[in-house]
Amino acid sequence: MKLCLPNYYPKFKCIADKCKNSCCKAGWEIDIDEKSLQFYQNVNNKLDKKLNKNIILSPIPHFKLDTNGHCPFLTNNNLCELY
Repeated sequence: MKLCLPNYYPKFKCIADKCKNSCCKAGWEIDIDEKSLQFYQNVNNKLDKKLNKNIILSPIPHFKLDTNGHCPFLTNNNLCELY
């Protein structure tokens, strides 16, 4: 796999709810790494049903975007419901 990053990437810091162009609203596929997927599949709390409903396993595990192209875990105040 070839990984390409912009030169400013090492200095990048998420500004969370202050972001006007959130990755979570950009229509980007949000992939899930294997360790996180295993964690999400074993969640047993109020989010377990929502996680199961919004994870697509194939070909690469990722979150299913809503009809607006937003991550289903993006809250109304532009924060991530998972983190």
